[in-house]
Amino acid sequence: MKQNVVTPLIKGLSDNEKNEKRGYVIVDGHPSITTSNHSREKAVRVLSEVVIPKEKMTSYDLFKALHDNYNWRRHQDETNEHGEQEEINKLLDYVVG
Repeated sequence: MKQNVVTPLIKGLSDNEKNEKRGYVIVDGHPSITTSNHSREKAVRVLSEVVIPKEKMTSYDLFKALHDNYNWRRHQDETNEHGEQEEINKLLDYVVG
């Protein structure tokens, strides 16, 4: 799993150390906050740039498939749907295996 890590860089501090072959994310310590026209929800974009090399996309795709199962809203109930356990198992098998 260590080979799938991308380097976190701080915007304005270490963002000149980009390495596209290894992959990186730029973390913005002063992110912008936006509000959708269709709701009152606010979005904070902490990652201003993300580069994930093709050979590291499997772990990202597995995490993304798992992540979209959850409603990341506070004070709302979460229900698990059929097939979500399989996504959890796939990610864990990839990480551990």
